[in-house]
Amino acid sequence: KNNVKVGEDVTLESLRAEYDAVLVAVGAWKSTGIGCEGDKLEGVLGGIDMLREVNLGGRPNLGKNVAVVGGGNVAMDACRTAVRLGAENVYVIYRRTRAEAPAEDLEIEEALEEGVTFKWLTNPAEIIGENGKVTKIKLQVMELGEPDASGRRSPVPVEGKFEILDVDTVISAIGQRCALEGFEALTQTRKGTIEANENNGATNLEGVFAAGDATNRGPSIAVRAIGEANDAAAAIDAYLQGKALIKAEPFYSKRKPEDIDFLAQSAFFGGKGEQTPVVAFDSQDLRKLLADFPSSASILSGNGDDGVHPSAPLFFEMYIIIQINLVFVNTFAQIFSKIGGRIMPFVRKESV
Repeated sequence: KNNVKVGEDVTLESLRAEYDAVLVAVGAWKSTGIGCEGDKLEGVLGGIDMLREVNLGGRPNLGKNVAVVGGGNVAMDACRTAVRLGAENVYVIYRRTRAEAPAEDLEIEEALEEGVTFKWLTNPAEIIGENGKVTKIKLQVMELGEPDASGRRSPVPVEGKFEILDVDTVISAIGQRCALEGFEALTQTRKGTIEANENNGATNLEGVFAAGDATNRGPSIAVRAIGEANDAAAAIDAYLQGKALIKAEPFYSKRKPEDIDFLAQSAFFGGKGEQTPVVAFDSQDLRKLLADFPSSASILSGNGDDGVHPSAPLFFEMYIIIQINLVFVNTFAQIFSKIGGRIMPFVRKESV
């Protein structure tokens, strides 16, 4: 059902009463706040909210000067979108260096090419406004300290060192969180996500399952959400049949190796088309194979319907490869022979 919101139009309990199983896959569509003084002023936007508005056809007026807080791909999308919306000065505020930024380096490079200014090692200390509207952002200058739990060096403030930028809009792109209004009955993690069994998506409520960015670890890549939904679908099917909720074995795409003797399958070599084990042949076999080749004249005269031997393409392909290899061998032999066989000992210089 479209245009139906849980918590307003329906309740989770009413859905449980109407359906035998419920899957909650509400995602993480709320931007994380900046968390500094002034982050509720008019002109402070969420990156996800701004990008959604633009993708739905909206054209928000961001003003001439825009600051984007964050160093991930959402921040790159936001800053480059701001450029396209007409902003003259677009800044990316990130508390670490470019090397630690989680955004794809290509995204950063293209943002730079489009005129975005990166303020590395800075962090919002305060958003300043007049009459309730953003006018400036005060940045705390940072430096890198010891590595944190993720392995990245933790940024620490440089005492007493600040920078102030004139801005019309501040866009927060430092993370996403879940909007779980209407789902309060579900147990949540400390991150504010739904606590769900990682094997099958089961929650604390009978018959209610959850999957995707709204669960456990929170926002991630699309394929993880798709995989969780696939596991949840299998679990729901088992639940409806009264079976145990066991995680399905992961599927891996496997290539089945086959040994095919293409020479034996070729009519040119008298093959009958059967697959036979591949047998490596030595130099004697190769000489015999070349000796058995029909002449180019007999191939061209051929016995096919069009007057060309059916195996002519194969013959000429192999012939060209052999000729190319011979050219390389002869060339290198001449080069190395002039340096006394110091690199290729089998090319010897005759004593005089």
